Amino acid sequence: MYKIMIVDDEPLILKGMYSVIDWEEHGLRIASQASSGEQALEQFLDQPVDVVMTDIRMPGMDGLKLIETIRSVDPRVKFIVLSGYDDFQHVKEGMRFGIENYLLKPVDVNELSATVTTAVRKLEHEGQRRIRSIEEKQILRTNVLNRWMSRSIPMAELKQRAEMADIPLHHRAYAVVTGSLLRSDQAGDSFPPDVRNELVSEVCEMVRRDTSMLLSTYTTLEFVDLDGDIVILFSEYGGSLNREVLHKELESLYESIKDRWRIDMLFSIGATVGSYLEVPESYRQAKEMQIQRKINGDRFIVDGEHAGKRSSSIAFLQELQTLTSLLAKKDRKGLRQWVDESFDGLKEDMRASLADAQDGALEIMLQVAKQTGRHNFIESFAPLFRLRSVDQIKQYIQQFADESLDAVSVAEENRSPVISKVVQDIHTRYESELSLKTLGQIYKVHPVYLGQLFRKEIGVGFTDYVNGYRIQVAKELLLQTELKGNEIAAKVGCLDPNYFYKLFTKFTGVSPTEFRSASKGVQRG
Repeated sequence: MYKIMIVDDEPLILKGMYSVIDWEEHGLRIASQASSGEQALEQFLDQPVDVVMTDIRMPGMDGLKLIETIRSVDPRVKFIVLSGYDDFQHVKEGMRFGIENYLLKPVDVNELSATVTTAVRKLEHEGQRRIRSIEEKQILRTNVLNRWMSRSIPMAELKQRAEMADIPLHHRAYAVVTGSLLRSDQAGDSFPPDVRNELVSEVCEMVRRDTSMLLSTYTTLEFVDLDGDIVILFSEYGGSLNREVLHKELESLYESIKDRWRIDMLFSIGATVGSYLEVPESYRQAKEMQIQRKINGDRFIVDGEHAGKRSSSIAFLQELQTLTSLLAKKDRKGLRQWVDESFDGLKEDMRASLADAQDGALEIMLQVAKQTGRHNFIESFAPLFRLRSVDQIKQYIQQFADESLDAVSVAEENRSPVISKVVQDIHTRYESELSLKTLGQIYKVHPVYLGQLFRKEIGVGFTDYVNGYRIQVAKELLLQTELKGNEIAAKVGCLDPNYFYKLFTKFTGVSPTEFRSASKGVQRG
């Protein structure tokens, strides 16, 4: 399914284009809309499309300038021009830029259908021709693999794209390995982003080029995910992936990387699954193990199938409830006091070790990163395990929390007015039905564009953010009231209690009943 953007400064035109023809029947999906050339260009740079249908005469950047600019960025995009004027000069200009057609308003449905059909056929033909290029195939493959791992690609499209990009979906065993760069020097400083990205690209290219020597037992696909980590998808047609073989090959890969670049890698292996439908779960587990793993000693591989449950107890999750509330309020003074009290109490416990302090600090940093939307933070864990006193650990946590809150403040200052209103709506109307469609109607923004803008500015999808906030409120109700689980579910906007229980367990790792029971146990203790 190809994507099209509609650009017109007339709201009625934008609205009417959704129903003028059956876009999906023509192989197109309206991915975005814009009311000006400037807005269209900004959206295209953030979320590229395959076809742009634009008006000619608009305030500011007109349609022809928009076409010229996008063409310089991506010459493969197809353009259809709309205009209320039968202006031959514009037709000549448009032809110079290679437009598909010049349509007069009101649009003739048959002519529009014929035009988009031609444009899609050209895209398909060019796509098949380009896919023969190794570089183009890798770009397509990386895009498909990232969408597959994040569960953001429809299965029908996955099957179609997988065939074009040589991605095996018919194998009977899969396991995902993620690899993250770590500092190998004693300073423990993080790589600058540009240096880190360049290193990751070089390492991934080396792995891909030398696969026959480094990872020769099973079929592999290598790519860089959206967090800047290397991902290796192992698969085997017969249905058997030997974990010892995976460890041996990763050890060889680790040594090759260290010899060449003098850097350390952390590899995490997700569970072996028997179907391509389950591959995203193996990826999720590998990423989670990578983040939660303690970085100590020479251990550089963590295996999801060999790992036990989370080391933190439910009681400790209860203690993090206070941290969650302080972060939500951006209460820096209260946050410092909480950290002081937590670690001062640990210092007084004669049974506690430095490792206990490091474990607790790791849990706190994970919670801070999760709640503030901080990405690419795994390198921040390495210095934690080089600190030799509780006071040093305490100071490091406070610095990490301050930096994370600073990033949140900057993001909020740069947040667009409509997203600020949507976030406020979520915080005040979480018990009601909330959807991009209803909010888009309220703020006169198309739901597709609103969803894209929300993810771009907030860092997570709209549904995940709403569900996360609802679970946060549910935890407070479990701690502060005697309401039953189904009553709490209703109060946070979950009409189905079973769905609420599943959602709560997904976000916290424990059931609502376990969460409340642990709280009462802590209070009695």
